[in-house]
Amino acid sequence: MESIRPFPSLYSFKNVFYAGVRALLGLLLFTRGINFVFHMDHLQEMVRNTGISSSIEFLSYLISITHLAGGALIILGLITRVAILFQIPILIAAVIFNIASDVFGKPSELVLSIIVLALLIYYLVKGPGDISMDSYRKTHQL
Repeated sequence: MESIRPFPSLYSFKNVFYAGVRALLGLLLFTRGINFVFHMDHLQEMVRNTGISSSIEFLSYLISITHLAGGALIILGLITRVAILFQIPILIAAVIFNIASDVFGKPSELVLSIIVLALLIYYLVKGPGDISMDSYRKTHQL
């Protein structure tokens, strides 16, 4: 007797792994946003060290909010590509400033920024996957 699963291919290892990595990426961005909120002075110093002299506070708040909201949306897989599009310029800037100067301090920050940027680009191209709110919205009328 064959067991009946509501979504036979949905819970394959590949789909769960893909959604898990996406959720971890979103969680990383979300926790980075929380870190920036609680250490706003450190973030403002990093922005100031990049050579941008105007709108330091605005950029600091924008980066924090983008990481918080974007991370949460990426975790859920809800409007994932839009959330990723907002994250990519911040990560590109982080990689450039990590390479160009000692703004962020540790080489591990550069490696992490490159990995996160690569994952963001990958999920931008491939989409959020089958285990996501975007996929659910496609198959169900809300």
